[in-house]
Amino acid sequence: MDPTRIARAPKVSQACIPCKARKRRCDGGTPKCTNCVALGAECSYAAVRRTRGPGKKKSKLENTDDRNTTQYLLTSDNGNLIPDRKDNTTISTKPSSKRRSDDVDFAHKPTQLQSTDSMELPQTQVTFFERLPIFPDCLLPGTFNEHLESFKRSVAEATAARNFTPLIPHQISRRLIENSFAEIMAEHQLLDISNFVMLLDAQYAASCANPADDPARWAIVNAVIALALRFKTAPGSEAALSDITHSFYQNAIRVLPELILQDSSLLSIQALLAMAMFARRISDIQAFIMLATNASRQLELLGRFSMDRVIDMREIEQYEQAYKTANVFDETISEVLRPEAALHER
Repeated sequence: MDPTRIARAPKVSQACIPCKARKRRCDGGTPKCTNCVALGAECSYAAVRRTRGPGKKKSKLENTDDRNTTQYLLTSDNGNLIPDRKDNTTISTKPSSKRRSDDVDFAHKPTQLQSTDSMELPQTQVTFFERLPIFPDCLLPGTFNEHLESFKRSVAEATAARNFTPLIPHQISRRLIENSFAEIMAEHQLLDISNFVMLLDAQYAASCANPADDPARWAIVNAVIALALRFKTAPGSEAALSDITHSFYQNAIRVLPELILQDSSLLSIQALLAMAMFARRISDIQAFIMLATNASRQLELLGRFSMDRVIDMREIEQYEQAYKTANVFDETISEVLRPEAALHER
């Protein structure tokens, strides 16, 4: 043996239990180590031999962090799939080779986030709730023209038979009102959108084909829908949709005798003023004057009989809005009739 070399004890992978307890260096001998033989003690080793193994390299640490991040992304956000930020792909924890129209499945592909000696990601089940369609069937590009022509035919048949035109589907009218009500009431704030939506829902709940024993509600619903269609019609398309718009206005006109002959009410006054707003939009001056003057007359009569009953604050606000609109219409009528009066004086 070369004397320059320093004798080094062989490296022991595991010490026996007595040496561990005494904190002595163990040579790992079997069946007994040197220390246990010298002391005459029983030598035993732990059943599970845990080895330290090779140290973790930097690349493996990065892969481990990436896997932990991916696992967190897949199991977070209430079970929704989240795009992988490295390769802009969407990872699904449940592989599927078939794509369905009502569910979204993506093939699970191994990426650089995975390594051969790593644990597999947990099989987390991801579910999707079926979303409501953005557009109803009648507004889809492939069927819109067909449904439009069908509705035009029903309007023509109802007009020829002097019947009421059925209302458009409820979800369409709701969306139409929500998107146009501010424009309709920009000049004359006749009523609030919350009050009108309650009337709209009540009319659809009762009937979408007739007044259902409430002509005032039927009249104001049809008049405002006609105004909404008028405001939201694209420039140049007025002629193509004029029959539909005018049919809802005619629905309101058909109950005009009931509005005039029955006892005055706030709702009937609002209906007359809404019809007058539409008549003014289409430049029907005679109808505008007739509707506005009847609304003013009913407001005057209602003011006389409302002194004996209690009115809540919400109804008072609606009365004020109706009075303001009626006064503006009276001034407009005076301006329209003033030139005619001057001609008669000559």
